[in-house]
Amino acid sequence: MEFPKTIKSFVLHDMRGKWTYKGKELRSAHYIRVGSRMSLFINTESDIDGNLSYAIRLRDSTITGIATLKEAIHVVETVIDENEDFISQYTMLVE
Repeated sequence: MEFPKTIKSFVLHDMRGKWTYKGKELRSAHYIRVGSRMSLFINTESDIDGNLSYAIRLRDSTITGIATLKEAIHVVETVIDENEDFISQYTMLVE
């Protein structure tokens, strides 16, 4: 599964890193919300044995231990839905 071009109101801005560890690719996606300075990151993480997981960072908060990219995208969508009021207010403050 590839990182999507958009997740709700966030647009893919940059793909970072294409490292490998124990033959598995580690990549990170940086998403931005158009019209604001709000950023969202989905990072691939690995333990010492090469087992992959995903982490989400929105502003200064992180959700870790997500097993698949598909699940990480679902978690991001849930976070955006649950915090739409905050995200909209933050966008208005920046404009």
